[in-house]
Amino acid sequence: MGGWKCFLLRESSICRRELRRYAEGPCSLGFHLHDVIVVIDPEISGLEEGAFLEGDFKSDPRWPVQCLCGRPFTPTDHWQVHVHRLYHGAPDQKLYAIHDKDLPPGAIWEEPWRAKRGWVGPDGRSYMVRLPTRVNFPIDEAAADGGRWTRSGTPPHLTVEPSIHEVGRYHGHLKSGILSACVDGNRFVDFPETA
Repeated sequence: MGGWKCFLLRESSICRRELRRYAEGPCSLGFHLHDVIVVIDPEISGLEEGAFLEGDFKSDPRWPVQCLCGRPFTPTDHWQVHVHRLYHGAPDQKLYAIHDKDLPPGAIWEEPWRAKRGWVGPDGRSYMVRLPTRVNFPIDEAAADGGRWTRSGTPPHLTVEPSIHEVGRYHGHLKSGILSACVDGNRFVDFPETA
């Protein structure tokens, strides 16, 4: 069958702090923004998660000075300090933020703020799963057409019906804790299959 074995991420008390500079407009490297992030504290305790203004960090010499394409950032381009909560439970024992590009497919975690909006499954909880396209899929949120997926099982051994379809990029299933891709020519070489 193939695919990715799911695993449950749990929130830790540790965060990662980053300095981000970005500018509007297409980058010559094919991105829609000029966007660079520098990690300044890979693991730090006692912080709240969120995006903040530059504040006390304005004079920090670690701010990115140019985009990867070489375009210099100007004083009027955007400055942000990000603090991301880190999660444990990955098979490789690494701590991940849920936006990390290298977070493996099959990661499942709870998002209580979605539950507060009423996006819940039969247990009153709201879960996300990382797809092999690096997209975080909201299992318990309503679909664009107003329909909903049904979720059964206990995380990470979930079954979600019907199939998950990210148009043009991914189509697959989540059954008994195995995330699989339909055979349609898409290969996800960045993430070897684990199931």
